[in-house]
Amino acid sequence: MQRALSECYQTLEVEPGASLEDIKQAYRQMARVWHPDRFPNDPKLQAKAQEKLKQINLAYEQICRRGVYGPPRHPKQSTSVAASGKDTESSASGNKRSWAQYAAIGVVIIAVVVFALLGARRSYNREGASHPPAPHIEIPPSESPPLELQQSGRVAEMDTALSHELNAEQKSLEGRVNDQQRAETATRDQQRKKLLEKEAPAWNAAVANYRQKIAIFDFTGALDAINAAKVSEPSLREAQAGLQKKARWLIEWKNKLMDDLNRTHFSGAIAEGGAQYTGIDGANVQKLSLKNPYGSAQFPWTKLTPKTLFSVSTTFIQPNAPDAADREWLSAVFAAETGDSKAASEMAEKAAAAKPAYRNQSSLLWNTLRQ
Repeated sequence: MQRALSECYQTLEVEPGASLEDIKQAYRQMARVWHPDRFPNDPKLQAKAQEKLKQINLAYEQICRRGVYGPPRHPKQSTSVAASGKDTESSASGNKRSWAQYAAIGVVIIAVVVFALLGARRSYNREGASHPPAPHIEIPPSESPPLELQQSGRVAEMDTALSHELNAEQKSLEGRVNDQQRAETATRDQQRKKLLEKEAPAWNAAVANYRQKIAIFDFTGALDAINAAKVSEPSLREAQAGLQKKARWLIEWKNKLMDDLNRTHFSGAIAEGGAQYTGIDGANVQKLSLKNPYGSAQFPWTKLTPKTLFSVSTTFIQPNAPDAADREWLSAVFAAETGDSKAASEMAEKAAAAKPAYRNQSSLLWNTLRQ
C-alpha cells in the first residue's frame, strides 16, 4: 500500500502528506497539460496523453479514497502544543497533595449514582406491566452516496470542465491561426500584384518578339526570346514554361520536316503567289528548295503559308508507325501556334488517342498568353 501511494504522489508530482488543496491543484495542472484534446492532429501523442490522463485520474482517486492527505504541519503550532504539555505537567506536579481529596469525593458521587439506579430499577419492576416498552425507532441510513462515488463524481466533473475549457482554448487558437493565415494570404496577394505590374511590360515585349519569330518560322529565335525574359511572378513563370515547351516542340517539328524533305522529298502540286510548283526536294533552316518544270529554286520558308507547310508535314505521317503519335502531336502544336485551331484540335485528338500522355498536354495548346 505504501509503495502504491508513493507512486500516486509521484504521478501527481506532490510530496507525501500534501494538503487536499495542494493535491487538487496538482491534479488540475497535470490534467490540463495531458488532456488528449490538446493534441487533435497527433494521434500518437493523443494516445500517450489518454494513457497519462488515466494514470493521473487513478492516482487522484486513490489518494482521495484513502484519505491520506491532511493540512500542512506548522512548526509554531507543534512548539505551542509541547509548551502546553509542559505547563500541564507542571500544574499536575503542583497539585499532588489534593488528589486524595478528589478521589474521596469521586467515590461518594459514584455510590450515590449506583443507589439511585438500583432504586429506579425496583420501581420499574413493580410498575413495568402497566407501561408499554418504548417503540423502536429505526434511523434510516444516510442517503448520501459512498465517499468513493462522491470522489469519482467530482473527478468526472473536473475532467468535463477541463475538457470544455481546452475545447474553448483550441477554438480560440484556431480562430487566431485562421485570421493570421488570411492576413498573410492578403499580404502575399498584394506583393504578387505589385510584382506582376513591375514585370508585365518586359514579359509582354518578350511575347511579342516570340510571336514575330513564330511568324517567320524561326522557332529557335522564338525560344531565345522567351528565355531572355526575366520574370519571377508565379503566373508569368508558368506562362514562360509553357511557351518554352511549345518552342521546343516547334523546333523538333521543323527538324523532322527538313529531314523528310532532304531524304524522301515531297511530290505534289503547290500553288503559291500565282506560281506553280511540283514539289519540294530539299530544305535547310533558312530556305526550301521548290521544284518547278524547269528545275528547282531556293525560297525562304515564308514563301509557303502555314497551312501549306502543315499539309506537307502530315504527308510524312505513316499510320501505325512507332512515331506516328509524336508526329501528329508536333503537327498539332504547329497548327495551334500558327492560328489553325481546327486542324490543331483534330491532330491533337489523334495523337492523344494513340498516346494518352498527350491528353494531359492538350490544355497547353489553348492557353491564352498573358499580355
